[in-house]
Amino acid sequence: MFFVYDFEFLEGEVFTPIAEENQAYKYFVSNKGRLISLVNKQYRLRKRNKTKERYVEYELGNQKKYYAHRLVYKAFRPSEDITDKEIHHIDFNSCNNDLFNLYALSKE
Repeated sequence: MFFVYDFEFLEGEVFTPIAEENQAYKYFVSNKGRLISLVNKQYRLRKRNKTKERYVEYELGNQKKYYAHRLVYKAFRPSEDITDKEIHHIDFNSCNNDLFNLYALSKE
């Protein structure tokens, strides 16, 4: 099968599929915090938006917005339930969504 990429991979970057409600796997998040979508056998890098708080977020097909740091953490640490947890950035840089820069804390 033949696929086209319209972006370059970052060093050490790995993508994993993310599940969106009522849709097949067509979105993939990387351990570096980037999101791609698969449309007509072509992978496209998704546009990232920044919130007022300077967090990176992505809008998926269902028009819902998701924080990049939560997508990365949930995709690469699937056994950990983060429903009642906050995801923090070790270096306090809200734009650095590298998996190794993220950790989870309870909201209490």
